[in-house]
Amino acid sequence: MDQFIIIPVSRDEFEEIIRTILRDHLNTPTDNHLDPVSNDFYMNPSEAAKYLNISKVTLWKWKKANKIPYTKIGRSIRYRKSEIDKALKDDRTRRISK
Repeated sequence: MDQFIIIPVSRDEFEEIIRTILRDHLNTPTDNHLDPVSNDFYMNPSEAAKYLNISKVTLWKWKKANKIPYTKIGRSIRYRKSEIDKALKDDRTRRISK
């Protein structure tokens, strides 16, 4: 059986501990955003903009114009690499077939 250690902390200290854990988790490299089933991964806006070689402002405009798919996780926006690649491929196909 697992043993637990109980340490009394104030509510403020507890909230700060949780905030720190979440901040650290959300700021981890993309390897921790791997989808173990498809071997695909999620990127934050900075990573997605770098991957696409565009500015974060352009990425935001594309998101607002529904040119690029995204996932909202809580208050965070994430972009799945496979969905970005598919959207770009579909856009190229549409432009070529016109």
